[in-house]
Amino acid sequence: MEEAEEITNLVMHHWNTIVGALYKGDVYCLLLEGEDGVAHGNDWATGFVRGMHLRHDAWGVLVNGDRRCGSLVPILALYHEHDPDPKLRPRPFTPNGRAKLLADLTAGIVLTYRYFRQDHAANPRR
Repeated sequence: MEEAEEITNLVMHHWNTIVGALYKGDVYCLLLEGEDGVAHGNDWATGFVRGMHLRHDAWGVLVNGDRRCGSLVPILALYHEHDPDPKLRPRPFTPNGRAKLLADLTAGIVLTYRYFRQDHAANPRR
């Protein structure tokens, strides 16, 4: 039980760190480097999309029509980069293209956070 409480406390501390940074308008995105020394972002994007599926209805409003859905494009591109269905894969990224995509991803996170913060202020029951 102590270990579970410690893990919960660590997760909540991490959550509060991320929310605090985003609330101030700072960027917060932790991307691990692969064995090649490059941060690819695919695992991060996969985790993010899995999290979106946990609140499908809430994310559906943004994904299915809000003009700000473009903030999710870099995340979805990385998520589908190695998709088994070749029709869902984006064109291969050059090293510079990946660097730009990761920069766009971090900006998109801030925009997405602001979207949900504004939405929650307008619709607190969601």
